[in-house]
Amino acid sequence: MGGKIIHIDGVDRTGKDTIKSALIKSSKGNYLVHVRSFISQLVYAKIYNRRIDTQFFIKNAVDASKRGEIFIVLKASTDELEKRFEKTNEQDLPVSDIDKHKKVFNIVIEQLRKKGVKIYEVNSDKDVKVILREIEAIILEREINKCKMCSLAKFGKNTLNIKNDKVKYLFVTRKANDAKELQQFLEKTEINDYQISSLIKCNAPYDVNDTQYSICADNLKNEIKFYKPKFVIVTGNDTYKQFKRNVKFPAQNLFKISSPFTVTIYNTKTEQEYINEIKNIIK
Repeated sequence: MGGKIIHIDGVDRTGKDTIKSALIKSSKGNYLVHVRSFISQLVYAKIYNRRIDTQFFIKNAVDASKRGEIFIVLKASTDELEKRFEKTNEQDLPVSDIDKHKKVFNIVIEQLRKKGVKIYEVNSDKDVKVILREIEAIILEREINKCKMCSLAKFGKNTLNIKNDKVKYLFVTRKANDAKELQQFLEKTEINDYQISSLIKCNAPYDVNDTQYSICADNLKNEIKFYKPKFVIVTGNDTYKQFKRNVKFPAQNLFKISSPFTVTIYNTKTEQEYINEIKNIIK
């Protein structure tokens, strides 16, 4: 993934500067990170009755979100914030005002969401590495969802659910709307440590060409880099062919199974035969 612009806001002592530094370091400078951005300006104007051009900040937040910039609000429990206030001898904000500030942040977040600003809320009670992992998942999901690199974007995308943890098995279908077909069978196995992805992220028609496969493969490569799966299991002959053409992955850990449509459409396999095929691969 290339350069990204990220806005980080939140109540005092939620770890904004710590996460900013960690993001810049982990991305090797590819992320431009703003803290106390548009959201904070609007919040503190409300709290301290500051006279600002409210519409200016709202418009800039809306425009930035449309450009694909990422808005993250760090949240922490009141108990955790009180501990941090005591540890750092916070003088600017009385502990008694924490809940008031959190309430105003929630009000502004909802106002901006109604204007179309995509805002992600991340719990910062956790370890920095865990928070970074969650934010990286948000960035990956956002990057894939806003992709318009080819004409298939006009067909739209299914809602992605990027897991925050690494997975052992990554199942790859041909296109995004095939995942539901596979999911119903995986739920009947004993596999838990997996994620389903696809070569084509959009709800594409059948006639996908080689160029479109090649363009969309970059998204899948980023997912593989994020998940670091031990095994990749590809469904169907055509999908397997395109995967090998466009994505590098150790051959000894790459497997192929039949398409789920052999059960749901073509009736060349029974449901149990297909489930057994999956189980045989993961033994």
